[in-house]
Amino acid sequence: MHNGYPIAFIERATGISRETLRIWERRYGFPAPARDAQGDRIYSQGDMDRLRRIKRLMDQGHRPGKLVPLGVKALARLEVPARTEMPEVAEGLEDFLTLLRRPGAEGARDWLRRRMAREPLASVTTGLLEPLTRAVGDAWAAGRLCVHEEHLYSEMMSRLLRGAIDALPPGTGPTILLTTLSEERHGLSLLMVEALLRAEDARCINLGVDTPIPEILLAVERHGARVLALSFSRAFPRRRIGPQLTALREQLPAGCQIWAGGGGMAHCKPLPGIQVCHELPDATALLAAMGATEVG
Repeated sequence: MHNGYPIAFIERATGISRETLRIWERRYGFPAPARDAQGDRIYSQGDMDRLRRIKRLMDQGHRPGKLVPLGVKALARLEVPARTEMPEVAEGLEDFLTLLRRPGAEGARDWLRRRMAREPLASVTTGLLEPLTRAVGDAWAAGRLCVHEEHLYSEMMSRLLRGAIDALPPGTGPTILLTTLSEERHGLSLLMVEALLRAEDARCINLGVDTPIPEILLAVERHGARVLALSFSRAFPRRRIGPQLTALREQLPAGCQIWAGGGGMAHCKPLPGIQVCHELPDATALLAAMGATEVG
């Protein structure tokens, strides 16, 4: 029998901090976790599913004070059904999810390999991988995929994407440093951006995830990066994005641009000196603009 989830796991899985969870528990009576033998909070699967819905609605602009007291059915009525842009993704999604749930998930890997081999990497990234990743994330958030299945997908996609990127010739264009800030551990978007930029001949240095600001500053200097590209998932605390981007802008050389993208940037206010990529192709547009400026 499943014994439930500790608060650290719930924090990672939902993107809601443990401090917020405790405040909601005191103020609204939800969540109301059980306690283990040591007195630590233990959350049920139902708690996690309801918290995921609340987090999705908060990302859409709803206020937590109106959401937390609501039950699952009331929360579901507020949600806007997710849309999938690509017909191929829509038609094959259920098949892919079924393959992903099977032991070994080899069928899911083959499904991805076949489709990734059909077109150039840039086209596959924007036309298939981005909407597919969003659709898998929606299925996970709705409880249709387990946490380990969503992790399996991310690892599978990362391996395939990394192999495709490494097969490209070395870039000779501007040096772009890609990473995420401390406590941001979602790196799949970085790989998709890297794929697009490498296809446009940029020289990309991907540090991976969870990099402290002092190390980012050192890496920018050491590699002579023209651009620092950062990704923020919806799970990253929104209140920290603006101050940390501002701190980076103040400490980086004026000649180094900052590009910020990912679901966490959706509701952030514009910041001086920060270029926001709302969609993946925005990164290639910014790279093209750099080239046009240099030519001019």
